[in-house]
Amino acid sequence: MSQSVTSKFYTIRYAVYGAVIGIFFPVFATILGILEHHLTFSLQGIIEAQVLGAPFSSFIYTVPVFLGVIASIAGRYRDELAAEVYFRAQSEERLKLQMDDLEVMVVKRTEELRHVQKQIIDSTHRAELTEIATKVLHFKN
Repeated sequence: MSQSVTSKFYTIRYAVYGAVIGIFFPVFATILGILEHHLTFSLQGIIEAQVLGAPFSSFIYTVPVFLGVIASIAGRYRDELAAEVYFRAQSEERLKLQMDDLEVMVVKRTEELRHVQKQIIDSTHRAELTEIATKVLHFKN
C-alpha cells in the first residue's frame, strides 16, 4: 500500500460510501410514498409524497447523514489499522536487516575465533616440542 501513514483514505472513502448507500433510503421511501398515495412520478408528486409522510420521511431523510458518520468512524478505525500494519511491516523489515547484519558479524567472529584457536594450538604444539627438546637435551647431558 503506497499511502501516507497519516492518510484518511478509508475514513473519507467509507463516509462517501455510507452517504451514497444512505441516499437509497429516502429515494425508496419517496417512491413508496408516491405509490401508496397514488401520486404521479413528477416533481409535484415527489413533494406531495414527502409532505404526506412527514414524520416518517424526516427520519428517513437523515439516514444518509447517519450512515456517512457511522461509516466514517469505521473508516477511521480501518485507517488506524492500516497505519499499525504499515508500522509493523517497517519494524519487521528493520529487524530483518539487523538480523542479517548480526549473522554477518557472527560469521566474521567465528572465523576470527577459528584463526585464534589455530594459533593457540600451534603455539601449544611448539611449546610441547620445545619442552620435549629441552628434556632430551637435559637427558643427554
